[in-house]
Amino acid sequence: MTALVEVASDRRLAPAPASDYLRALELGAPPGITSATRDPAEQITTFLDRYRPATSKDDVGPYGDVGVWRGVRYVRISAKGTVAVPGTSLHERGNALDIPEPARAWFHQYGARFGWHNPAWAKHAGTYEPWHFEHTPMPTRDEDDMIRTTKHRTKNVALPKGQWKTAPIDDAGNTSASTTAGHFDALATLRLHGLARGAEVQARFVVVETDAAGKSARIVHRLPLTEIIGTSGDSFGQVAAKGVLALIAGKRERRLRLQLLATTAGVTLVDLDVTTDTRPA
Repeated sequence: MTALVEVASDRRLAPAPASDYLRALELGAPPGITSATRDPAEQITTFLDRYRPATSKDDVGPYGDVGVWRGVRYVRISAKGTVAVPGTSLHERGNALDIPEPARAWFHQYGARFGWHNPAWAKHAGTYEPWHFEHTPMPTRDEDDMIRTTKHRTKNVALPKGQWKTAPIDDAGNTSASTTAGHFDALATLRLHGLARGAEVQARFVVVETDAAGKSARIVHRLPLTEIIGTSGDSFGQVAAKGVLALIAGKRERRLRLQLLATTAGVTLVDLDVTTDTRPA
């Protein structure tokens, strides 16, 4: 077997499944593994713990789960779940995971984006294993083809003194510079009017998480602060940020927004251009 890669404490996978599992963690998957790669001896022990030799050709055991190992028919007697015949398990090849909650719900919703699937056999009553996921290699894509670019522009937004304001990023009043889950690289270019010489406007991108209805949001991550100092005439500045919009189980969503705080009254955001490059999950 190819050298295994550690993905959690005492949990290892083959290189390609490991890479996709670790990428899922980067993009929001909760950590948690109950079983990953098994060596042959462990697979035999687990199999014999749950199966016994059939007593007759008609014996299918209490679960109707039958396997043949070394020429002998075995039937499952354990409610713990099915186990592949030793030598045939994807766990032995480093291509399968058993995942507990809450990570399990996340992988059921998003795992396919990373090559992880709960297989069809694991959905049937007799072999029901919602915790079991198997890896299928993802198609190779050119990195440049994966980048999704969004551009937004707005103008003439009054900034209240001493309060953080979430900036609208277009004339329709939308406030999310990006809602696409993945790694993002954002740049906002601002022109400010009415900012006194030496006064400042603080600016930052934030990642917020909406509720299931998408109506309210809380800040989950504040990106580095940029200070724009007033000069004679209009003042200009740029705010840059890199990070991740994670995938969240359920109907919640992470979004990228721009916030501004003016330290003096009478400041107007005359022009705002926001460009976001995202490598989608």
